[in-house]
Amino acid sequence: MVRDSRLGQEPDDGPYLKLADGLGEHGGCVYTVCGCSGTGGAADEFPKHPATAVTRGGYGSMVITIDGLRLKARFLRSTGVDGDSFSIDKTADATAPPPLSIARHTNGTLISWPTSKPAFALRHAPAVPTTNWLPLSAPVSTNGRRNVVTLPITGDQQFYQLQRPP
Repeated sequence: MVRDSRLGQEPDDGPYLKLADGLGEHGGCVYTVCGCSGTGGAADEFPKHPATAVTRGGYGSMVITIDGLRLKARFLRSTGVDGDSFSIDKTADATAPPPLSIARHTNGTLISWPTSKPAFALRHAPAVPTTNWLPLSAPVSTNGRRNVVTLPITGDQQFYQLQRPP
């Protein structure tokens, strides 16, 4: 499945873009194969597979550079010249809150959501609609790429939402 038909090349069509932190997950993958051992060969000796965007022949290595939330991959030929490249940029801020997961747990109600940039705050209210969402007083911890909080079961009805910081 093609989610972005560009080649992710800077400065031509720009890098592949994904949201920062855990929000970009399940939004498509970039696969690359660098199989340049053996006889090398010219580009026209390797037929292009329908799922392949670019096919390059000849000897070389794949060089990957990571700078924070940016990745640049390039095919460096044995001559020292770049044969191909692509970039992935994961610095974009989230514009919509991530999805909440709410489950009953032995210690209470477990609420979790993916980490994000910017970090969204969990708020609660006893009824909806409301304009008075209250901040959560329980401590939120981070487990991997998820924010997690366990709240005691009180019998009171509560509604939860994530709010973007001001």
